[in-house]
Amino acid sequence: LVPSTVTTSKGTSYVITGTGTSDTFVNVTIPFIAAGSYITVSYQATVNATASFGSVLTSSSLVNFQSSPTLVRAYPQVTASQSTTMSSPTLVQGLTTTLHPNTYLNVGELVTVNNVVTLPIGTSPSLQVRLYFVGGLLMASSNTSISSNVTSSAPSSGTMSGQTVLYDFGAVTASGTNRTISISTTIYAPDIPAVSNGTYVEADCTVSFGGSSNTSVTKANWTVLEPNITVAMTNALALVSGGDTNTFS
Repeated sequence: LVPSTVTTSKGTSYVITGTGTSDTFVNVTIPFIAAGSYITVSYQATVNATASFGSVLTSSSLVNFQSSPTLVRAYPQVTASQSTTMSSPTLVQGLTTTLHPNTYLNVGELVTVNNVVTLPIGTSPSLQVRLYFVGGLLMASSNTSISSNVTSSAPSSGTMSGQTVLYDFGAVTASGTNRTISISTTIYAPDIPAVSNGTYVEADCTVSFGGSSNTSVTKANWTVLEPNITVAMTNALALVSGGDTNTFS
């Protein structure tokens, strides 16, 4: 709770709890409210910096009341609630290649896929980034960079199994203003029969956290391009005899 933010809209009411720096709930006593009228109780609360990414935060109101003026009969408690959701990590992907436009990929050509994960302020018991390959792509190398405002229990350099590269950062905590994890994965189309001219290849990146399903996905794709060279030859003289000079092109 934000201290001293509890207010009521009208009537004689008394704030019992909710004004102190250590208060975690609001308790308001209203001696009397006329039939058909209402009172609005307002307060502010700050999201805890250790709240988990993507979690649902709920605030509930509970009202106990009796009849007036005799206060003989107590009625069932009435309730209401409102929820808000913690932000989730976001993912942005870019490419680095120097040979030609990114729509084509040569066999053996190295392409660096750059992924930047931006975290909200908060925590997660687990954070994983996966790069999925389609069409036979392989990883040549990888590198990760974690900003100073992000702590990771298990910084990962990336491990490849089958057609998947896994970056597992374990439990993470993010604070401050610069909260990013940058991942660079250098990939290539290998020299194997399955990869040939016109083959479609793709790299998909996903982020998951706290045991959730994938929350952010980016894709990059190429068409394998192989050289296709033909040779034609002509000669000037189809019929020659000794001493003739023929010109070939």
